[in-house]
Amino acid sequence: MKALVLGSAAFKEETASTMCRHQGSSSSQGLPTYMFVMAVLSYYGVFGPRKLIAFPWDTVIAIVVTLAFHCWAVFSAFRTKAIDQILGKA
Repeated sequence: MKALVLGSAAFKEETASTMCRHQGSSSSQGLPTYMFVMAVLSYYGVFGPRKLIAFPWDTVIAIVVTLAFHCWAVFSAFRTKAIDQILGKA
């Protein structure tokens, strides 16, 4: 009986650890991707040598891209016990 309980606890811990690792890596990909997209936008906007995107449109595109990445960050975040305690949902 002890082996069954210990085996079940080890499986639960490994599954939670794998899930947190996957979720953490998925959430951490947003910032480097955002930085790359903004660098490309700047290169083709008024700050770069190409200047293919005119002034007001590069700002509008930057706003839309930033909002999209913000939504990605909010939806890819994961809850912890500490966050639930701060929000009063514990």
